[in-house]
Amino acid sequence: LTADLGDGFHVVAVTGPTGETVQARFAAGNGLLANVVANLENSSARVQVFSQTESAADRRDAPTGTVSITVRKGADVAANQLVIFSGGVGAVNTNSQGQATKTLPRGLYTVSVGDVSARVRVVGQPHGKFPQGEKLPARGA
Repeated sequence: LTADLGDGFHVVAVTGPTGETVQARFAAGNGLLANVVANLENSSARVQVFSQTESAADRRDAPTGTVSITVRKGADVAANQLVIFSGGVGAVNTNSQGQATKTLPRGLYTVSVGDVSARVRVVGQPHGKFPQGEKLPARGA
């Protein structure tokens, strides 16, 4: 879900297929990005609010996430293709199965292979796993 939110306080509610609901509450200003990760299994939510133009120190200390892509030429996987990530975070080559994986600080990136580019969003996962988070009360509780 991508939403354009203005200044102020926000509530995001995620409802699963069997009716379980998780809410995340946060404040954000214009131009800020918010990653909301909801875990329906334990009714927890985690919110990261950050600026798209963070300093090098902020990016270095930010939670990281892993981007995994498969490059194809037609129906076939493409080995040894250079996959470039924007923001000066580097590049990797695809393996023999056409796959490339890179761990990056949270944020928005352009991923390019040859003449093809796509925007991706990395959501940071502290310590490489979903945090337990705090259980938030239901709306109106």
